[in-house]
Amino acid sequence: MESDDEEETASKDQPGVIDAENVGKDDRRRHELSQLQDSLSELTQSEKLFMSVREREKGNECFKAGETEEAIHFYSRSILLDESNAKSYSNRAAAFIRQQNFQSAIDDCTKALEIDPTFLKALARRAMCYDKAEQYEDAIADFEACQSMDSSGGYDRLLQKSKEKLEE
Repeated sequence: MESDDEEETASKDQPGVIDAENVGKDDRRRHELSQLQDSLSELTQSEKLFMSVREREKGNECFKAGETEEAIHFYSRSILLDESNAKSYSNRAAAFIRQQNFQSAIDDCTKALEIDPTFLKALARRAMCYDKAEQYEDAIADFEACQSMDSSGGYDRLLQKSKEKLEE
């Protein structure tokens, strides 16, 4: 998936000239996160929780609009405000998946599961990422855990595919 911030892009008007707008977005986001981190001590716990939910909701809106980099930015702000919210990690993992950044998605799903070991969506996302990253043994373990949490049979086919890939 394309991203405005993944790499420097040439200006449309002048090939070979760096597009400062796109390069500057990444720097601006880092600066905003740094400023937010610096101001955390001034906020009450209830303010942090309220702001965290708002940032996650902004991330959700961006994600739905296909603005993956912006979604990741807002999910990261949400996590900075409340590191105990498994949903923010899981949502950021979904955005990383959209970018095919499976290792970052695995890391976020793992963090979400450390916070809430019963979070089936995070477990299923991590299983799918392990499969995409060709870490089939881990994928199988997670799909089996998904099956034990959800007996609907929805993970049978995915589990079978991971087992077949492992045998290849």
